[in-house]
Amino acid sequence: MDLILVNLARDPRMILAMFVGLLGFMFLMESASRRSTAARWLAGAALVFGCLLAAVLVVANVTEAAPTSLGLAQTLIGPPVFAAIAAGVVAIYRPQNQSFYVFWAYLVAGYSAVLAFPVLFGPNQHYAPVVNGVGLGGLAAWSYFIAPNGARGGVGRSTMLGLALGTFPVAVWIGIAAGLPLVDIRDLLRIPLGVIFVVLMTLILQLDARLVASELAERIETQKSLKRLNETLEHEVGRRTEQLQQINRGLLSFAGMVSHDLRAPVRNITGLTQLAMTDHQKGRHDALESLLERISQESLRANAMVSDLLNLAKTESARPILVEVDMGALVADCVRSLALQYPFAQEVVKVESLPTLWADEGLMRHVVINLLSNALKFGADREDLCIKLSVDEAMNKWRFLIKDNGPGFDPERAEELFKPFVRLGGNQVAGTGLGLTVVQRVVELHGGEVGATSVPECGATFWWTVPRAG
Repeated sequence: MDLILVNLARDPRMILAMFVGLLGFMFLMESASRRSTAARWLAGAALVFGCLLAAVLVVANVTEAAPTSLGLAQTLIGPPVFAAIAAGVVAIYRPQNQSFYVFWAYLVAGYSAVLAFPVLFGPNQHYAPVVNGVGLGGLAAWSYFIAPNGARGGVGRSTMLGLALGTFPVAVWIGIAAGLPLVDIRDLLRIPLGVIFVVLMTLILQLDARLVASELAERIETQKSLKRLNETLEHEVGRRTEQLQQINRGLLSFAGMVSHDLRAPVRNITGLTQLAMTDHQKGRHDALESLLERISQESLRANAMVSDLLNLAKTESARPILVEVDMGALVADCVRSLALQYPFAQEVVKVESLPTLWADEGLMRHVVINLLSNALKFGADREDLCIKLSVDEAMNKWRFLIKDNGPGFDPERAEELFKPFVRLGGNQVAGTGLGLTVVQRVVELHGGEVGATSVPECGATFWWTVPRAG
């Protein structure tokens, strides 16, 4: 037994089998779940080669088998080992899962050759190395010449692998050409076998490094994405919080303005009613008609405020229903409607050619009527009143302009125009101060902007934009 162990320890083939087998086992078991398909095939080939060769050598030494039997056993080891190598090499270069079919194709072809060679060429002692050499030679040629075309592994890797695999058939050819006996050829093949498995283990390390690098890059990109998402969320939360705070401040301010402005006509109605009752009780009926007229005016004023508040509430919750709107036809219809209140409207309003756009027709009608009625209302006492409605295109938007030669307004207070209940003309002209607020909200719902400019006593220009694409 001691002599058998000594012989095995001195046998270079046993040392090669243990070295290759341990490498294969180590690479196969360490972080096996993270190994690529190619790495598992190559590590498995090394493990199978080492274990089977060690088992054959142990059995041969224990049973003192003849060299011919040992050669046959080693020949039978070749096909599964080289089939696994072929499957691993194909998995390096081809993303499709073809490794399993390649393994069985090489295995069947290898054993078929082992059975066919003695029948075709006689009991030649060199047929075993030739069978394995042909298999590895074909794989080397494929890896060197064909695989780099569209390969994942790269030209440098395929060249290295092709040269390493090619050392085995070259060594077989050298041994046969030199007329070496089978034993010497097998000894000669130890070097290319060692080279092949060292290269394969190096490829496994490269594949693992590439896998780790890919996972690391994905994690870095994921962390960057999470960081960007967190920053975006923080910005969005901050923006939404500011919007809510503005809305709350606006609601408080709006509630205060509503209560203040509605209180005035209600207070006036109450006071006028008490005066009317007093005059009626004292028999002063000549003043009742005037008081009742003023009560009616204040009632109409309160009603107008409520109506404008309802319009504002509708626009705040409205969602535009976009349709094709012929602005020329819409403006003409608005002018006809305004002529019922301002008979001179059709004479003083000049309309240029207007486009067809995508908008909510009802809401857009409100914008036109409100802006035109303001121009007619404030310029009604001017004999040369002229109101011009035009359009131009800017930044992929339609920009509508209503320009008049009326009294205008203080340009320094232009920003106050669109605030609720603000009336730059004071109480001299009827109104609630909500019309332009509704106009601004409607335009913003359409994705546009609204503004105004003026030169006092020389007129004003109101403009609003609507996106061309709706």
